Amino acid sequence: MNKIYLVSKKPNELSDIETNAIVTLHHQFFDLRAEDIIGYSKERTYVDLYYEKGTEKLIGTVGVQWYLHNDIAIVYVGNAVIDKKTHGKGLLTRSILRSVCKTSFKFPLKRKFLLGFATSPKAYSYFTQYKYSWPKPFEEVPNYINDIIGNFLSTYYPQNHKPHEHGYIIFPKEASIRAKDKNKVLSRFQDSWFSCSNIYYEEGYQLPCIASINAQNYWVLIKSVVNLPKKSAIKRALNKLKQYTFRFKDALYLTAMAILIFLLYSDYY
Repeated sequence: MNKIYLVSKKPNELSDIETNAIVTLHHQFFDLRAEDIIGYSKERTYVDLYYEKGTEKLIGTVGVQWYLHNDIAIVYVGNAVIDKKTHGKGLLTRSILRSVCKTSFKFPLKRKFLLGFATSPKAYSYFTQYKYSWPKPFEEVPNYINDIIGNFLSTYYPQNHKPHEHGYIIFPKEASIRAKDKNKVLSRFQDSWFSCSNIYYEEGYQLPCIASINAQNYWVLIKSVVNLPKKSAIKRALNKLKQYTFRFKDALYLTAMAILIFLLYSDYY
């Protein structure tokens, strides 16, 4: 795999070539009409486009959109499609980290949240890594969180959402995962909490997931992007650093003593 580079554009800045590439990439996973894909892209504040350097092939696209309501600022990340060959490269996480940073700078005095729609248990599991995120197994969603999600859905999906029996809000989408990929993508997660809570996900129901933008979740994102070592590896590295530091201090001390003795017993003043 060649190096990857990122281009961010507003929807009205996308060329016909870029728009066609976005449609082609979406069709690898979703049975959507081209005009629907283009329409969804136009709703976003900006779109991240990931290209393979050299071939200039589009290998990932992520849509980002801000929603403001009273003292709440939501950054919605959707229409995320990543080429299978680049899974594990952290492209989605990079876009989320960038969008979260921009949200913090743009709306410093507002309460900030990250919102996404899980299309499968695998997508839902991505949100479980965040602290103060909902929905979660055996934990009731706070009323104010349901209100935040409900306001967003009422604004952008007024005909396509409804309260869930457990308090979680879900809504049917127009597209579904392509039939040829469905078994491979979903069969491993049939017994998960997600598939039990959203039993119609294979029919296109999505589960809105939300996480608070705070210091802990910043740390989660940073660790994912830079691939920080585990605690045990960090501890070993610190121990080695201490050993080298002590050796350096000992050497510095002995050198200073040698210079002092030399000055005391030499004829040079």
